[in-house]
Formats: sequence, C-alpha cells, structure tokens
Amino acid sequence: MHLEVLVTDSAEAVTAQQAGATRLELVSEMERGGLTPPPQTVQSVVHSVTIPVHVIVRPHDDGFVYDRAQRQAILRNAARLRDLGVSGVAFGALDAAGHVDTEFVQEVLSVSRLPMTFHRAFDSTPSLSASYATLAAIEGVERVLSAGGADNAWDGRYWLRELCCGNTTPHILGAGAIDSQNVEALIGFTGLREVHVGRGARTDGSLDAGKIERIARLMKLPIRS
Repeated sequence: MHLEVLVTDSAEAVTAQQAGATRLELVSEMERGGLTPPPQTVQSVVHSVTIPVHVIVRPHDDGFVYDRAQRQAILRNAARLRDLGVSGVAFGALDAAGHVDTEFVQEVLSVSRLPMTFHRAFDSTPSLSASYATLAAIEGVERVLSAGGADNAWDGRYWLRELCCGNTTPHILGAGAIDSQNVEALIGFTGLREVHVGRGARTDGSLDAGKIERIARLMKLPIRS
C-alpha cells in the first residue's frame, strides 16, 4: 500500500512523512491544480525527508496540450529533476484530439531518466481503456493517476475497479476527493493499492497531520512520529 500526499514545501513534507505518507507529490500553486515548483523548493523538500518525492512538471493549468515553447520549458524542467534527487516525475500530455501524446511522454521520460506517473490528464481522454493500453506500452510509465474518469474517485469507482483488475503495470494511483471518510470503502471496492490525497489531507488549506494519520491507519500503514 502507498499513501501519496500532495505537498508544497519542506515543512509540509516533514509533516506528511511523520503522519504516515509513504510518498510525496511536490507542486506549487495547488489552487491551480499543481504547477512545477522552483528548483530550490525541490531541493529543500528532497533533503528534508527520506520517502520518495515525485515532482509535477506542468507549466500551466490551461489543459494538457502544449505548444513548442511550452514543450521546451517542460523538457528543461524535467531534465534537471534527477540531479535534484527526485524519485519520479508526474506528467501528462495530450494531443489535439485528446489522446495521450505518446511521443512527448517518451521525450520527457528520456530527458528526466525518472519513472513517471501519468497524471489526471488521463481522465480527459476519450477512452480510459485505450489510454491505459497506450501508457502500458511506454517503458517508464509506472503509474496512472486517476479518478476513473469522474470528478472524484468515489464516483469513478467502477472504472477504477476495472483499471485495477489484475494489478498490472502501470499501477493505478487513485485520486480525487479521497479522505478518511471514503478511503477504506474505496480500497475495498476497487482493489486500489495506491492512493493520492490532496485536499483530503487539509483543513482550511493547511496540511493536517491528524487527517493524514487517520487515512494511514485506515490503510494500515505505519506512523513515523
């Protein structure tokens, strides 16, 4: 089981690890869905914790199709993450028709030399099953962040169960309004073995160690405090 918690700085990273997170996703501008954090923040977070840190590479919150200049910026940002000690990259790109942009995904994998979580751009594709098959054929894509094509993971639980069937690679990282009220039932229904928590780990916008601890206990994960 893995509990991935969304964090924005080193203080939150330490809190999340102590409360039971087994992996972190580092972002900036969480209110915009998470954008690429600055290198100094990445370095600070990596040095403050012992669990894996995955960093989002996303230059804007206006969809998942990128022009030439944006692609170059994405590749530059992805290329330096490994040297900063990052364990993985969170990234997603679609073509003009809304399908997985396989060529660009492979470029990002090549320059980053890190395993990838294909983020919730996946849920915007016209066919989740076809998109999953496409991503499964790309070496280096280790997991897919998804709410089963719905606004939240509970509403998308039937698709999440379908995607988790067989526990194949890439692994499904369930996301979307997951909290202590639904995580146990969601895991039981879908078979998820990895859960991503963002706002479900916060109170009034601030990271809440108690909420993370409750989720971790429901997932039967050890607390490090």
